[in-house]
This record gives sequence, structure tokens and C-alpha cells, in this order.
Amino acid sequence: MKKVVVLLLSVLLLAACQSAVSDFSEVKKVPADVQDIIQKQELLGKQDTLYMVNQGDGTAYLVFRASGEVSSSVDSDNDTSTIRLNTKADGSDMKIHVFQFKQNEEGGTIIIEVNGKQVPLDNVFLI
Repeated sequence: MKKVVVLLLSVLLLAACQSAVSDFSEVKKVPADVQDIIQKQELLGKQDTLYMVNQGDGTAYLVFRASGEVSSSVDSDNDTSTIRLNTKADGSDMKIHVFQFKQNEEGGTIIIEVNGKQVPLDNVFLI
């Protein structure tokens, strides 16, 4: 009986410590509804550097405008996830990078850093 209680408590503790972000990766083929948002932003002349498109089903896209190469990583600590984007500016034209991730249903905190500095989102869209 003691083993069952310890196992149950361990499972509950692990469930409570889920990260806010999972399955983070750059996408090469952007879904049509997300691409529509990006195109509308371009047509409106918006120069937002960083924005999120949230599909409402737990899937979200982080849209990042930068020149040069972009590397990314995610670190999680309990219910806080830090998305790190690092750029190597090479003087080339600005390019749009799109990253897809899953958000934890229970919520959590997402922190975004660009080149080591915490930055806010310029915009958030819900589709």
C-alpha cells in the first residue's frame, strides 16, 4: 500500500511540474492560416520583430523577423519555459523565421530571450 501511495504522489508531482512549452521547432512549411497572418502583416507594412499566432488548440507559432542565421533552444524549469533565439546578423535582408510549439494546457510562463535579453511580444494573434 505504501508503494502505491508513493507512486501516486510521484506521478502527481511530475504532472504539476510540466513545462509551459513542448515540441519547439522551426517549421519550413508554414500552415496556410498562419501564413495569411504573416502576409497581412507584411501588406500593412508592419515591422513587428516578434509575435505569436495562437491556434487555440494548444498549438502556437512564434514569428521572428531577423537578418542572418537564427538558432533556438528551450529551457524549462517547473512551469516556466524560456525560449532563446540567437541571431548572427550578417547584413543580409530581413527574413521571417517561424517556430511551432505546444503550450501546456494548465498554463505556465513563457519567457522569450533574443541574444540573451528578455523581450516582449510585439503582437499576439488568435486564429
